[in-house]
Amino acid sequence: EQTKVLRDDVDRIATKHRLAAVLEVRLERPDDALAVHARVLEIDADNEVSLRAMSRLHHLAGRWREVIEIWTRELGQCATDRERAALHYHIGRVYERKLGERDAAVAAFERALADDPLHSSALRALDRILRRDRQWKQLCLALQRRATALPDARQQALVLHEIAQIEELHLRDLEAAQKRYRTVLERHPHYETAAVALIHVAEARGDWASAAEPLALLGESTTHT
Repeated sequence: EQTKVLRDDVDRIATKHRLAAVLEVRLERPDDALAVHARVLEIDADNEVSLRAMSRLHHLAGRWREVIEIWTRELGQCATDRERAALHYHIGRVYERKLGERDAAVAAFERALADDPLHSSALRALDRILRRDRQWKQLCLALQRRATALPDARQQALVLHEIAQIEELHLRDLEAAQKRYRTVLERHPHYETAAVALIHVAEARGDWASAAEPLALLGESTTHT
């Protein structure tokens, strides 16, 4: 009996999908097609075909909150963290560009990076918003997550250097910046830009002993050029 019910549901869904396709493509009645897909979801709440069709039709009509609602339902169907991160990123773009909701956009981009810390588009979007709004500590946290996820020590050093610059120039936390520049040089010993920055920060703090090692590094580099 249960097998028959399931088979009947499959048949009903297939019929409704054919009807929705006719309504949308042949008769150019997208709202009626949406209604049919909504009925499909009453039978199968996770039906991928209808969810994607509804998000597409809402997108074409500029109904952005409905698009976000459908995409949020699709999150549960993502097979991997990367797929889920991509969907969170697209949700964030709609919040930012179509609805003008900055906080919701930031939250979506951060969820994307929680799923995939190396999602470059989400990081760029978050970086842009947080720099514009001068949310330096929040930006440092996002960059730190990215640095932790990077497999290569030199790539990590480049991201940590960005954090150190923010700590030095925007947060004016010279002690934290000095520690960070030192970490950068531990991971990338010949990174001259970081060595120069460490010297400047150490001198500004009157910490001449900490300036000695990067000065020696630069002297050695000059000798070999």
